[in-house]
Order: sequence, then C-alpha cells, then structure tokens
Amino acid sequence: KFEAEMTFEKYCAERFGGTAVLWGQVVNGPIRLVPSMRCCFIGDRQIKLSPKESCLLEQVMKRPGEAISCEEIWQNCWGNSEVNLTAIRLHFSHIRDRFKSAGIQGNLIMAFNRKGYGIQDCRHGIKSEDLFVSKITR
Repeated sequence: KFEAEMTFEKYCAERFGGTAVLWGQVVNGPIRLVPSMRCCFIGDRQIKLSPKESCLLEQVMKRPGEAISCEEIWQNCWGNSEVNLTAIRLHFSHIRDRFKSAGIQGNLIMAFNRKGYGIQDCRHGIKSEDLFVSKITR
C-alpha cells in the first residue's frame, strides 16, 4: 500500500522494480500517466488502462484544458485516415468508467460536442483528495 510519506518514484521503484518505467510520464496536477506501464495514478490510486485507452489519455494529458480534435486523436492513436467517432467516444467512455470505479468524482474527461476531447487542467490548485468521492461510514 502507498504510504503518505512515500514518494511516487519510491512507490514505483518498490512496486515495479525501478524508476525507469517513469520515463515519459505525463503529469497533470495529481494525475500521473505512465504510458510504458499503461496505467494512471491519481494520488495513491492506480488505474489500469488498455493500450488504446493509454494512448487516448496521453493525447489529452499532454495539453490539459485544451480541446484536442477527434482527427488529431485518431491519427495519433490509430494512424488511419478515416476517423471513427464511435470508437473514440467508446474508448473515452471506458476511461471515464475506470476513473469512476476508482472513486474519482466529477468528470475529468471533457467532450466538446463531437469536435474533440480534453482533460481538465489540474495543474493549479487541485489536490488528489479533492478528486475522490468520500465514503460514508456508520
């Protein structure tokens, strides 16, 4: 289990055998995407992703707060010339479901009326604990 005083880098070194896996990580506030591991960390929670989901999340994580066109996303993740909006929508829906299953509140992934997708810019003033649904215990 992730300890509060343990750094993310130390956690990955202990869990995955070294910090080399962190090369190429994309950070947006408390959200860290590690494409080489096909997973995302939000605070101490790890969210596993499929290869396509990891690629899609990487596209929007590189430019938080911006709308990335479906054409650009398709080209970077599939490489074909004909864009399939249904496939893009389905994969982003899966990412949202994975976030929700991990207890993430709100919608980090933004859709721009079939024009593109983005992720909220969390680099300024948001903490990982603000992203989670608190559990009520009796």
